[in-house]
Amino acid sequence: MSSQSGTEGFRTVSAADIGGMSEYMHLPDWEALIKAIVSVVKNQDGTEQVYFITTNNQVAKEDLSVCMQRFPSKMRAFVSQSLTAVQT
Repeated sequence: MSSQSGTEGFRTVSAADIGGMSEYMHLPDWEALIKAIVSVVKNQDGTEQVYFITTNNQVAKEDLSVCMQRFPSKMRAFVSQSLTAVQT
């Protein structure tokens, strides 16, 4: 997985170690719960998932659409930091 600021020392984890945010689905805003976004991946079936680290250092993943609703500022910052400048 690629890393973003806040993921220094990120360790490799198995699929079994990656959780979800089901216990927080009742909250409309997760901005304060997310420490860093690690990557956004497109699965073979076309679904897109976001891998991130929570403030309690748990690795989690959720669908892109959920993440865009629950922590849009962090998603925008991740996209902005991920863009590569092109010189013309």
